[in-house]
Amino acid sequence: MKEKLKNIVINPKVIIIGFIIVLVASFSARYWLDSNKYIETDNAQLDGNIYTVRSSITAYVTKIHFTDNQTINKGDTLLSFDTTVLVAKVLQAKAALANAEANTNVYLNKAFASSQNMAASVELVKVNQQDILTEVTNYKRMQEELERAQKLRKIKAITEQQFELIESQHAIAKLNLEKVTVRKNAAMLNIQGLQKLTNSEEAQITVAKALVAQRKAELQIAEEDLRHAFVVAPCTGIVAKRGVQLGQFVSSGQSLCAIVDTKQVWVIANIKENQLKTVQIGQPVDVKIDAFPDLDMKGLVHSFSGATGAKFSLMPPDNASGNFVKIVQRVPIRVNLIIPSKIKYPLYPGLSVSVKINVK
Repeated sequence: MKEKLKNIVINPKVIIIGFIIVLVASFSARYWLDSNKYIETDNAQLDGNIYTVRSSITAYVTKIHFTDNQTINKGDTLLSFDTTVLVAKVLQAKAALANAEANTNVYLNKAFASSQNMAASVELVKVNQQDILTEVTNYKRMQEELERAQKLRKIKAITEQQFELIESQHAIAKLNLEKVTVRKNAAMLNIQGLQKLTNSEEAQITVAKALVAQRKAELQIAEEDLRHAFVVAPCTGIVAKRGVQLGQFVSSGQSLCAIVDTKQVWVIANIKENQLKTVQIGQPVDVKIDAFPDLDMKGLVHSFSGATGAKFSLMPPDNASGNFVKIVQRVPIRVNLIIPSKIKYPLYPGLSVSVKINVK
C-alpha cells in the first residue's frame, strides 16, 4: 500500500485549480453572507442646514462684519444698517404714545367729574323731593285754611283783613310748591344731560385706550425695526453667498448672505425600493466620505422620506403617458452621524459618501 502511494504523482495544476476553487468559494460565501447582512450604496451625500439671511428692514448697509467663507458663531453680528431714521421713528412712536396716554387721562378725569356732578344732582333731586313733600303738606294745610276762612267770611266770622292774610299765605304756599317742583324737574333734566355726557366721555375713553394700544404696537414695531438694524448669525457655521455691498440700499426681504451650519450634518442615502423591507430605524451604518478616505464614521438610520426621490423632482415622471419602462425607484433615508468631539476634517453638506447599513 505504501508503495502504491509513493507511485502517485500529484499534478501541480490540480493543486492550483483546487486552490482557486476554494478561494472563489470562500469569496462567494463571504459575498453572499455580506450581501444578506449589509446594504451598500454610494448614492448618498452629506446634508445640513443652510440658512438664508434676509433683511427685515429697508435701509442702507453701513458695515459688514464678516468676510466671504468666514467661520462665525451663533449671535455674532453680520451686518449693520443705518439707524438714523429708525431711531427717529422710535422717538416719534414714544411721543405719540405719551400723547395718547395723556389724552386718556384727560378723558378719565372728565368722566370722573361728570360722574361726581351726576351724583350731586341725584342728591339734589332727593333734597328737592323732600322739599316737595314739605311744600305739598304746607299747601294742603293752607288750602284747608283758605276753605275754612271762606266759610267764616260768609258768616262774617272773620274780618276781611284776616281773610286776605290767609289767602296770601295760600298763594305763597302754592308758589313755593311750584318752585320746588321746577327745581326738581330741572335737576332731573340735569341728571339726564350729565348721564349722556358721561356716556360720551366713557366712549371717548374707550377710543383713547384703543389709540394707546395702537401707539404701543407702533412703538413695538419701531423698536423691532431698530433691533433688526443689526443682523446676527442664527447659528454657528460658515458665511457664504454674500449678496450685498457696503453702502448698498437694501429692501426688506432681500437676501443678504447664507450660513452653512457645520455643526449639524447628516447623510441622505438613496436606497433601492427592493431593499426597504430589510432597513429599519436605529440600524447601525458605516459611512465613508469620498473626500476623506481615511475617515471612518458611524451613524444610525434615523427616518425614511415620505416618497421616492422622483416624486420630489421638478418634473415627476408620468407613467400613464407614452411607453412605460420600469425603473427601480430609490427612497431617501436620513442617517444621523455620530460625530466625534474632535474631528480633523470639515464636514461640508453636499460631499459624496458611501454607506453600509447593517441590516442584521
